Amino acid sequence: MKNLQGLLRNVSLSFRKGSLPSALFVMSARLKYSAVFRGRVGWWMHALFRRSSSFSSLGLSRNPTFFFESVSVTGSLNRRCRFTDNASVLKPGNLSDYVCESSDNETADVIYQSFKLYENFVSRAEENCLLEEINDYLEDLDYEYDHWDNQIHGYRETEKSRWSTKSQLILQRIRETAFPSGEQQLPLVHVLDLAKDGYIKPHVDSVKFCGSTITGLSLLSAAIMKLAKEDNPENWVNVILKPRSLYVIKDKARYQFTHEILKDSESLFRGERVARRRRISIVCRNEPC
Repeated sequence: MKNLQGLLRNVSLSFRKGSLPSALFVMSARLKYSAVFRGRVGWWMHALFRRSSSFSSLGLSRNPTFFFESVSVTGSLNRRCRFTDNASVLKPGNLSDYVCESSDNETADVIYQSFKLYENFVSRAEENCLLEEINDYLEDLDYEYDHWDNQIHGYRETEKSRWSTKSQLILQRIRETAFPSGEQQLPLVHVLDLAKDGYIKPHVDSVKFCGSTITGLSLLSAAIMKLAKEDNPENWVNVILKPRSLYVIKDKARYQFTHEILKDSESLFRGERVARRRRISIVCRNEPC
């Protein structure tokens, strides 16, 4: 009994210090705690383990990942929802309920299978390299508030085919992560700059202009992407796109769900505000089928 109490204290201290015990260790400790202490300890100990691991009813079967709490880059999320530049994902690409919320489990399951998220895909130095190259062009453009298909508000954009050597290496890594080997990809890279008050309305990318996969690298600001079933928008999933993260939309998420970037005033995650600033996304697509 005393040994197990000491074990639990050590786990608690390691969380506070930001260290990362293995997911197996955390699960083992939780099982021991449940078997021995259920009904014998205060609610606070139970809450500690609920808050400090991602073995939720939604994520356990398909996504046993572990995140530790730390300071949010926006300072706007509460402790349970905070995220960090150094967040650890044991299975890169998999979603966790720490960055994902949904209307129902069935919809979440579809998105889990066809939407990938890679946190900290690029470093701060790589982000700055891309921004320096992009800003050289974008700074001469004004933000627009009327889009040709009425889908984007408060934006400026360009398509680039020529990049510096450093940027080309980053783009190559994006393509290798998002697309199967040998897949024909569009040569032009879409650069979309959203103002703080900018947003993207719900839409499904036209099959005339791109194929089965869309991937985007998020820079500068966190944002919430909402995916909703095209034939029933009440079935939805919200995903926090953190700065320097890469998302990949394919298959059912690509064709059967609309996607949008929420307005700053609507950027809520589990009831908490996710402050928006200027956001740039670098988007790559494959060729239409």
